[in-house]
Amino acid sequence: MILETMSYQEIARRFDIIYDEVNQSVNQSPYRRFFIKNKKATNVTFTPKKRTIDENSYAILVPMSLSYKDFMTNGLKGATYLIYGTKNGKMLVSKGWSCKINGFTYAFYTSHFFDRYRERFLQDLSMPKDDAMMEFFKRNIYSACEYFKDGYKGAETSFFTITNEGVALGVCIDSNKLLYKTFIDYGSLSRNKKEESESLSGMFKEYGGMMERMRQVMSSDPKIGMAISDEISFRNLL
Repeated sequence: MILETMSYQEIARRFDIIYDEVNQSVNQSPYRRFFIKNKKATNVTFTPKKRTIDENSYAILVPMSLSYKDFMTNGLKGATYLIYGTKNGKMLVSKGWSCKINGFTYAFYTSHFFDRYRERFLQDLSMPKDDAMMEFFKRNIYSACEYFKDGYKGAETSFFTITNEGVALGVCIDSNKLLYKTFIDYGSLSRNKKEESESLSGMFKEYGGMMERMRQVMSSDPKIGMAISDEISFRNLL
């Protein structure tokens, strides 16, 4: 059972158990048959599988594989997410391997994060929150890259992550746990509102003045290729 009173560490430990149980329960035979029939298929994502944990939480497994060769060599891969309810809405937890720490990291996403994603990128506030969560990871699962202003400095270190569709911002819980708080799409970042403009250096003061680093990353990354004006309004973006 996942309780709101549990700490992030306790939820991560519980997620470890759920993660292993969900992944070990997958029957790989249907996926093997698929790749035998579709040997040229690449970057395949299969129908997500839901497993109820309790009345307040559930896990989602999204089976995937890069190719027939990848499947035959490594077996079926999958992204597993834990969703649980809080008084402030649904939280989502993901787990992945980090080369930086040579171990697993856990990313916690707030309900507010997905509210902003629905509003700013999907522009569909009627979409159920659960669907918006899966839509975000379907579109951004291979694109996340984390940047810290001055490197990791302990709990509450601010960071931002560049995705295919925008920028996710948050703070560190500890050395292997991240808390994503909000999402800003590229359209909002590049929109110049002269009537209430503010300099980039003043954006998100609570995130430790990371905007210069953010500008450098965005201007140097050809995949993003986006020009950012020196005068942009970021009022109400959080």
